[in-house]
Amino acid sequence: MAEKKPTKEEIEKQMEGKRKAALINLKGNIGNLAAVYLINKSKKFGDAVGEAVEHFIYNPSLSLDELRSGLLSSRQDGERYTGTVSEYQILQNAAGIMQQSLPYLKLNDFYELMGSKGKGKEGEMYLSEMPEEKVKQVVGMYQSYLMFSRASKATGEVSKQIPKDLEKILTEEEPKKEK
Repeated sequence: MAEKKPTKEEIEKQMEGKRKAALINLKGNIGNLAAVYLINKSKKFGDAVGEAVEHFIYNPSLSLDELRSGLLSSRQDGERYTGTVSEYQILQNAAGIMQQSLPYLKLNDFYELMGSKGKGKEGEMYLSEMPEEKVKQVVGMYQSYLMFSRASKATGEVSKQIPKDLEKILTEEEPKKEK
């Protein structure tokens, strides 16, 4: 008996489900950890930005789900309790999930993820339907946005913290000196 081919509606429903999952990944901790991976790998930002990214993006983004995913993917031959995982492997895993998620996005999703209100003329087209050269351009731009926006967010948090630290120092009561 021949296998029934899915209808156009069934395929679209399946793609839409994958698209929703991809958006959840990219808007959450996975997207943040993928950004940390890209920032670290690029070597463009230096120690000060790296420290800010670690403190304000990486640390808050590590959750039990990301740790569990890293541990399970590190198992040797799929055997229980044989895995070892490093921070770098967790970041690589997140970057891999990001890469696997991108083809399921529509071009308008990229506008949304990058905080733009613009809409492309091909906005309802999935990235996987685009010519290879255009896919490379879109992915490259998204990855650049991800790196610079997260680095900027982290350094912005550092700059907000400095006046708070100064206020704390200036409003601390001096210990009383004994006579």
